[in-house]
Amino acid sequence: MTEDFNSLRNSYKVNVDDPGVALVGYSSSQADKATKKVCVYYNRRGGCHKGQQCSNMHIKVDDTGTMSDKVPVLLFEDNSHLIPEEGTHCLVMVVHVKSPVSFFVHVINSCCAEEESLKDLMERMKVFYGSSPFYDGDLTLLAPGQAVAACLDGIWLRGKVLDTDVENSVVQVMSVDYGNVHWVKENDIRELDLSFIHLTPQAVECGLMEIEPVEHESPAHVSEVFKTMALGKEFVAEVKNRSPSGHVYVCLESVEPPYEEVTQCLINAGLVKKKKKLSLPQTITKVIEKEKRSLTFLPG
Repeated sequence: MTEDFNSLRNSYKVNVDDPGVALVGYSSSQADKATKKVCVYYNRRGGCHKGQQCSNMHIKVDDTGTMSDKVPVLLFEDNSHLIPEEGTHCLVMVVHVKSPVSFFVHVINSCCAEEESLKDLMERMKVFYGSSPFYDGDLTLLAPGQAVAACLDGIWLRGKVLDTDVENSVVQVMSVDYGNVHWVKENDIRELDLSFIHLTPQAVECGLMEIEPVEHESPAHVSEVFKTMALGKEFVAEVKNRSPSGHVYVCLESVEPPYEEVTQCLINAGLVKKKKKLSLPQTITKVIEKEKRSLTFLPG
């Protein structure tokens, strides 16, 4: 009984009486549509003279080529506007750490006064999805980048789909508000209601500027030390560079005495070093040497 209740087929959107759904997970009508072509005459003036006898699909297609039978996918908006311009400063809190060159922050006081806070939004999600504990979707695969609601350790979060594992019925989801990535059971995934999409994703990916681990230190150890230093703490971030991908490179300085700069602390501890800046002639020479090594000469 419990297994049936938690099954992905326990949904009003899944017709369990259809033999196709029982055998392969989708209905015979869906399979027929996948192998049919769209009738080119149906969208012309006067329509298709064959009517219901036409072997092709009668689907409305607009001027952009979009078919009316396609299911829209909900996506999150870009959050690059949360970070100030290069050369400016902002107050941030580190909320997730992968490494010193890849961690996620919340920009403090980035929301407008009238905008709902992340805390209030998550409270509403808890009530909204807690009242419907069973799966409410069909058996269609989720699209990469699709906005969903995911339950992690009993907490409902807004997530972005990264990948799916059909055999194990799990979905790889990234929390757009904290940056952490998890594999989540499909029956712990829900369609994200439109009332939860308005708040800009709060997790901004950052990295410390121009550093690399020293030779004798493992990156995992350096990341663990940095995590202990930074996670859950507030810093003044100086924005050094903003890449087109949205990755922001910063210098972090603590807001409490002795007001230490994080990069310098890691350098003083012998964990990282500054990357050497190559001059233009050196850069060109290295590229030329690399190209020479990649060439293969054949006799004759």
